Amino acid sequence: MRKAFLLTFVLGLLFVIAIPVMAKDKGFRIVGDEDFAANKMIESDFHFAPGVMTVESGDLLTWNNKTDDEHTVTIVEESEVPPDFDGVFECRDPGGPCRAALDAHFGTTPPTDTINVGAAGLDAPGDSLLIDEEGSVTATISAPSGTDLYFICSVHPWMQGEIEVE
Repeated sequence: MRKAFLLTFVLGLLFVIAIPVMAKDKGFRIVGDEDFAANKMIESDFHFAPGVMTVESGDLLTWNNKTDDEHTVTIVEESEVPPDFDGVFECRDPGGPCRAALDAHFGTTPPTDTINVGAAGLDAPGDSLLIDEEGSVTATISAPSGTDLYFICSVHPWMQGEIEVE
């Protein structure tokens, strides 16, 4: 009886320890800080971690915001991902992908949390999610297999990531 209990206990402990190791990470973290000194410096290292994730079509992904700022996950064409300092600021110009997402999210009171231009879920440029400070959002990746989804934060366009859909 004692051996059976001990064996059950050890097997149960191994099962509990193995679950986190077997679980596949299906989420991004939003991390970083900002610093500002008038007429001297603007510094921000906000970023998505990891920068690239591979998922299957239909998977759920979660973005956990670990900062005190609002962010977006805005799907853009690869050619719309700001490549440099000028591109970061041009993204917010009229007609730019950041401007379109910001207007869609913040053109209403209260702000619109989800912008969906394609099918339900994240699958097309223009789809966008608003994430509150210290908040999180989960979305279905509805793009078909073989698709690469590029995303940026429309508020902080140097924040960039990619979802590879298998």
